[in-house]
Parts: sequence; structure tokens; C-alpha cells
Amino acid sequence: MVETAALIWADGPSGSPTEPQKSQIRAWGTYVESLVVLAYANNSVYNLKSAMDANLVPGANSPALVVGDPTAGNDGLYMKVGATATGSWLQLLDFVPGAQIVHAVDVGAGTPNAIICTTNVAASPSGSQLVRLDVFEANTGSPVTVTGIGSTTLTIKSKSGADIAVGGLSPGPILGFISGTTFRLLSDQTSAAFQAGAEAAMLAAEGFRDDAEAYALAAQSVSTELAHPVTRAALKALNTATHTAAIVVEPNFERIARWDAAVDAYMNTADPEELVFAQPTPASPGAWKMSPIPKEQVGIFQQIKYRMTVGKVDFVGVGDSNQILGGFGWDHGFQYALNALGFPMWATGLISQNENNGAGSGQGYLYNRNGSLVGAVSGAPADLDKYLNKGAGGLFPAYYTYIANGGSLSSTLANGLVVTGTCPLDTSAALAFDGYYGTFTTDAGQFRPFARWEEAPFTTLSDPGIILTNTGAYGIQKVTLTAAADPARAGKQVGMRWTRPSATGITGPFFCTYMRVRNTDRTTGYAYGTLEYRGGQSARTMAYDLQQASNEALTHYFSILRADQGSGAKTIVICFNSGLNDRNETNPSVGTAALADGDSASAFVDNTRAIVDRIKAIWTLNGWDQSELFWLLQVSHPQSSPDDSELVAYRAALEAFALYVDQAQVIDISAVAPYADFIANNWYASPVDHAHLAAPTGYEQVSLRVLKAML
Repeated sequence: MVETAALIWADGPSGSPTEPQKSQIRAWGTYVESLVVLAYANNSVYNLKSAMDANLVPGANSPALVVGDPTAGNDGLYMKVGATATGSWLQLLDFVPGAQIVHAVDVGAGTPNAIICTTNVAASPSGSQLVRLDVFEANTGSPVTVTGIGSTTLTIKSKSGADIAVGGLSPGPILGFISGTTFRLLSDQTSAAFQAGAEAAMLAAEGFRDDAEAYALAAQSVSTELAHPVTRAALKALNTATHTAAIVVEPNFERIARWDAAVDAYMNTADPEELVFAQPTPASPGAWKMSPIPKEQVGIFQQIKYRMTVGKVDFVGVGDSNQILGGFGWDHGFQYALNALGFPMWATGLISQNENNGAGSGQGYLYNRNGSLVGAVSGAPADLDKYLNKGAGGLFPAYYTYIANGGSLSSTLANGLVVTGTCPLDTSAALAFDGYYGTFTTDAGQFRPFARWEEAPFTTLSDPGIILTNTGAYGIQKVTLTAAADPARAGKQVGMRWTRPSATGITGPFFCTYMRVRNTDRTTGYAYGTLEYRGGQSARTMAYDLQQASNEALTHYFSILRADQGSGAKTIVICFNSGLNDRNETNPSVGTAALADGDSASAFVDNTRAIVDRIKAIWTLNGWDQSELFWLLQVSHPQSSPDDSELVAYRAALEAFALYVDQAQVIDISAVAPYADFIANNWYASPVDHAHLAAPTGYEQVSLRVLKAML
């Protein structure tokens, strides 16, 4: 049997679309044509499906056509199943071969926003055909519907899945297909209309999915029922009494599989190469139905890109040693790439004074925390400790700063946050230096925040004077030091401190969490910060750390991001990267499934889900809109060619899981930056260290390759 059309014309990765071979196309076309010719030759052409169903005289495998049946979906090519006078008719195609393009004409009978059209032949409700719709006049409202293509009225959607904007349709032909209750365009609207439509999509913040079956399966993707067989043979050997869903991770044949006990036994012999159907071993009624894993949810990258052009977006990193390796990692590379692609930086990430227990980790892109350990990283009163309380976990690299009553910090010691003159934040712009500090119920603590040039002539930018920490109540407050725009600062290093150098130090009790610098001239763009950086650890540790961190600690972190984005729509993009260390994980997963096989693909997904669930729980706790959250989920970079089998399995499982998460997208580094490119460009840390990348070049160039493909 020839390969199916679904496989020949499969989408493939978004960055590298599949190019079907002409030999495959010719074989498929010849096969279909032979069936059509045979059907006509045997006079097996019916205008009603019911008439065909009533005729069981033809023998097994006889073809037939239904043409002109008024019921949508009945037209098409059929094959007789069963001997003469028995059996039934199996639909092979739900459209008449030769009518792959349906011509629909808007003759003006409807309205600009409720189109009524006529078609030359019935259209396939499954989307197997392309429909050319000749639009009569431009739409004046949104959404826009069309009647006459399918059996019901369809809502016209853009290529990215959004409603058509006002003026998005102009007189002339458009090309699309039926997708459920929508008519999805293959090419998008005019650029101006698309911008308006994207804005509407931003406000609606819907999580689009392009494969209903995959979505339904993904809901089970963390259950013990889901298996990850490495071959089709392993899939067929599964016990269908306990497993009804699976992700096949066979190299070059990654598939979503669902057990269907009702599949006709004939299909197991009709597909001997097991491209779509696979009979269980030992043989029994039913079959595994397999379909390609969709590579992306519609519109996720487009929404993130658009939100950076009309508002502020915060990216939040969660990852292993590659997150901030040697002071670079993805934290550095992602910001480098966003800047290289022309997106403006509107703020730094959140930086703690005692980052990495006072030793620093190099977090930030051309900005960093200044000084060494200040005070202590523990021992603060419980009413303040909770704002960066790690619990039994090790949330890293942020640590709070605590100076007890009676303690102090000399004004001569370095501290604070420094932004270099080459940072894309633009040190010559109007700036706001933010510091988050604790207030106490007693004692006479004080500090003097200060902002200045951090190079000669060390010009003062802001000095609000001494601030007392005793307000009579425990809490977190924000101090903001502002500096007007000044072209003289172009290329100059600036910074904020908790002390005025050589003038006023800190007197305890004192407590602080985060610092940040914002460009107040900018209302759009990106900011990137690292929430969790765990070298040598798996996604299990990252999930556990987030689970153990106090609600107040995570609320405090995300509240700052949300508040700084202003009164409009918020956008928080969680960037997750793991996989290399997960291959060595021996402990059970910490998600709802608690899977004992800690390094399995199922456990990897369960730990990822635990991360997603923990962050979503903070949104629920605070009554925030879940549509603010986006997820970019990434398995570690390729290690070899062919790649490590466990990483391949993780990617396939993660892609299925992502369909279950609103506004989530898996980034497959191996698809846009193959192993050969890592070797050719010397992106690995060394010829023997493929677990890490060359710093900073490797992280910069791979991030740029990924973001170019995304955005």
C-alpha cells in the first residue's frame, strides 16, 4: 500500500517544513486514480450514500464513489469490506477525487460580515480539501462567518487562529480549509488588519490547539496509563487493559497513539507498513491508531512577538547549569538574541544583593549585582523571611540580605546593581532604580539608597536621603531612584546602591530582596530574569524547589514583574530547559503521577507538569488571569547524531504534554540547530564536553538560531 496523504504532506517542524517527494506524490495519485477509474468502470457511482449502503453485492475491496449527496461528509471514495452480500462500505476519502479544490463564490447574498456562498461540489468537513472563496466585499466587523461551504455556518479565522480584523478581508479570492466549526485561512490578512487581529488575540489570550486528538491525549500525558514505547513493536506489545494511550518515540517515527478497540480488523491488513494502524501482539480485535505529533500550538510565538511590540513582556528562566553557565548560559544568550533581533530591553531581570549566597553567579546581560556577601542570608524575622523563603528546597540563585539589630555595613563596601554602558537598556535614557526592602516593628534601622555613574566622574543621579526601616509593621516596600535622560551618559556605566559611598552605610535591622533598573522611556520590549538555576540537577529538583518555596516568595517575585508592566495586559513567559541531568535521575517524579522510574520520559513530563502546576497555583492564589502565562518548554541541546535516545523521548513526550497546557510551545533545538551545526560552528564547550556550550558564543548563537525560527 502506498503511504497516506497525511504522511506524504505532513507539516514537519515549523522551522523546517517537510518537502514531499514527487515519487511519493505520483504513487499516491496513481493509486487514487486507479480506484476512481475502477469505480466508474464498475458503475459503482451513487448520488446518495444510503443507496450505496443498500447495495452489498460487490465483493471485498470493490471501490465506489458517492457524488452529490446533500449530507456533508458523505461524498467521497469508498471500499467494500466483507464478502458479497455481507459487510459494509468503508470511506477512504471524504471528497470526490479530482475535486481537491472547491470553488466557493460570494455572490453578495449575505452581508460583509456574514457571507453566503455557493460551491461547485460538496466540501470535505474534515479539511481534506482546499476551498477557494471569492470574497465580494471587505468586512466591516469581526468575527466574520461564512455559510454554504460546509453543512453549518463557519467562523472565518486567520492563519494564526484569530478572528478576522475589521478590513482583514478584501474583495478577491482567499484560500482556506474547514477546521471544525471554523474556516481557517492559509494566508493571513493584510498587515494592518493582522495587527488589529493580533491585538484582539492578545486580549483574549486563548490557547489555540491544532490537533484535537493530540489535545485529548495530552490530558493523560502525566498518568500512569501513558507509555513511551521506543518502537512500533514495543507499542504493539503493550497491555491494552492498562494502556490506552502512548507516545511512540521511534527515531524518525514519533507518533501519538491511541488504542481503539472498535477499529475494523481489515485496517490491520490494509496498512501492512503500520503507518497509521498497528495490530496488538498477540493479535486481538482493535488497533493502535497513530498520528504525527503536532509541533506547535497555533499562534503562541506570534502572540509573544506581538506583545513585545505593543507592550512589556517578562521572560523567566528555569533551568540546569546551562541557565547561567560561567555567568552566561541561556540567561545571557536569550537576551543577546532578543536584542540582536531588534526587540528593546525595557528592564533588567530581578537581581538579589546576596545572589548565590553572596558569591554571585553572573546573572544578567551586561548588568550584574555588585559586591560580595552583605549581612546574612538567613535569620530574618518570619514575617520577612517568607518573602524569599526556600523551605526544604534550594531555590537558586536569589538570597535575601539580612542585617540584624546592632549590625551594620560600612559605606565603603561595594553593593547594589551595576548596568554597563553597553547594555541594551540604554544608560542614557530616563531610568528608574528599584529596590525592595523590609520594614520592622522596632529598633532604629536605616539605609541611604543612592544612584550614580559607576565610573568617573561618578556623578550623582539620585539621593533621596536616609530611610528608616522601623514603620511599626513588618512588610515589603519599594524605593525608586529616578534619573532623567541625559545624552552625556551614553555608553557610561551606572548603578544603584543601598548605601551612599563613603558617606552613609546601613544600620540594622535591615532586610532586602530584589533590585531592578527600568528604562522609563520604553513602553514595549522584553525583560529577562532567572528564577531557578540548578547546576547538575534535573527537572525534578527544579519542581521540588518551586514546590517548597513559600507562596509569599513566589508571589513577591511575580508581583514585581506584573506591577512593572503597568495597567494593561500582562505577559509572563516561563522559559524551561532541562533533560541532560534527567537521564540520571533515580528518584520518583514529584508531580501528581509520582512515577518511580525517575529517568523515564513519563517522569520527565510529570516533573515538568509539577513546575507548570506550581506557577499556575500562584496565579490562582492571587486571583490573577491565567491567560497572562506563556510557556516555552525546551529539552536540552543535541548531544550526538543520532541524538541521545532519552533526549529524543523527552522531546516527543514534552510536545504531547504541551498541547495540554494553555499557551505552551516546545522548542526543539535539534530541529533548528542540528548536531552538525554545533560541531561546525564550535558551539560546544569543548570536543569532549557536549553537555555545555562555549560561553558566551555558543549560547548567543544557538539562542539567536532558535529565536529567529520562533519569531
